[in-house]
Amino acid sequence: MRVRIEIEEGLAEEEVVIRCGQLTDSIVSLQNYISKQNNGKKCLSLESGDTEYYMPIDDIVFFETEGRELRAHTVDRIFTCGYKLYELEELLPGVRAVGCKAVSYDEYFFRGHFPKEPVMPGVLVIEALAQTGAAAILSLEENKGKTAYFAAINSAKFKKKVAPGDVL
Repeated sequence: MRVRIEIEEGLAEEEVVIRCGQLTDSIVSLQNYISKQNNGKKCLSLESGDTEYYMPIDDIVFFETEGRELRAHTVDRIFTCGYKLYELEELLPGVRAVGCKAVSYDEYFFRGHFPKEPVMPGVLVIEALAQTGAAAILSLEENKGKTAYFAAINSAKFKKKVAPGDVL
């Protein structure tokens, strides 16, 4: 294996590129070692096109699914995430929980709430928030096997109504 270091003055962000004929165990070990050197920040392996990136978790704003594909969003880019949702739960226990719900006109609660101006009931918006928080809390090792109960909420305010086509 050859190692080459190129110095480029004024480079905004350090970049490590590994070129290989095939992905071997030693290349994966090297990749894992380098990714751990990112100032102690935990990183995830993400892809954009044919390029793989090691993105610090703090740079990821949210995850979304479309069909069977999982995507990670940063402030300015969208990456394909090769992980399954259950793998993310194991990789990010208690670090973050972001829930995303695309509200469609076919939702059962729109039938009678309200017939001429469908609005998602506030109690369901709060429930979605509570379930997202519970997912984060219950993913911690010390909470495995426990049940989370939503006991109270104080001073909840809704800034706007949730209608068909909105994304929570």
